[in-house]
Amino acid sequence: MQTQPEHPFDPSFLNPDVSSDVSMDQNEIDVPPIAGKSDVSPAPVATPPGSVGFPLVSDPDPRLVAFHDKRSPATEQYRSLRTNLLALDGGDHPRVLSVTSATKGEGKTVTTLNFAAVLAETPKARVLVVDCDLRNPSIHRTLGQEPMPGLMELLKGEISIASAVQTTPLAGVDVIHSGNIEVAPLELFAAHSLRDLLSALQAVYDFVLIDTPPVFTLTDAAVVGPQTDGALFVVRKHGPPKEVVTRAIEALKSSRTRVLGCVMTGVKPDKKYGRYRYAEEE
Repeated sequence: MQTQPEHPFDPSFLNPDVSSDVSMDQNEIDVPPIAGKSDVSPAPVATPPGSVGFPLVSDPDPRLVAFHDKRSPATEQYRSLRTNLLALDGGDHPRVLSVTSATKGEGKTVTTLNFAAVLAETPKARVLVVDCDLRNPSIHRTLGQEPMPGLMELLKGEISIASAVQTTPLAGVDVIHSGNIEVAPLELFAAHSLRDLLSALQAVYDFVLIDTPPVFTLTDAAVVGPQTDGALFVVRKHGPPKEVVTRAIEALKSSRTRVLGCVMTGVKPDKKYGRYRYAEEE
């Protein structure tokens, strides 16, 4: 019988080949240059939960350990992931990241938000999360917020960036939710509107994290990925077979998405040593 992990989301930065090595060879990663500035203002500084800044319809998901338990071992693992990212390319690290997985249920949305929370701990850093999983958006549910207005209205030119960006319960983290999903997202993603939007957002945010659909669910991830500085690939322990994960990563590479590394989820904490290990068979 397989034991259940106490903290199901423990990230460990792995090589893009999904090996068991928990290090990443930074010399193999080519980080693209960052675009220039533009006239866009970030959302106001976060206000207390339940205020006008971000009306909550429910409490934030308990899996957001970086919000609920900042001193937990799982939160520290996200900080380790942050350290790895900031060390890329001599400090000229990627700033616009897509987050995806091979299949549903591997923890990419929770990983996105926890990672955003620890990135926002960096002094003076402003972080934005964008819900691009427009077929099955869940950022708003995880944060306990409403999904509208959001990305769909923004890409269609119905609202401004200032109207789309909301503050969140996560200090220093803003969000653009999915919005009202009425048209096929690919029709908008394939246009220049998404690229222009990301260029504008990175002018005022230090980090932009984009939650995209799983690779084998839709082609959206392969369309969004090339418009970012790189992708974090989420892999759940005891999730899809290694060959499925490998095919998904190859699909991203074929779309010219730079795979920065993988985040392993579903790892059980070893309380005795304060480190993480894989859940064992009993």
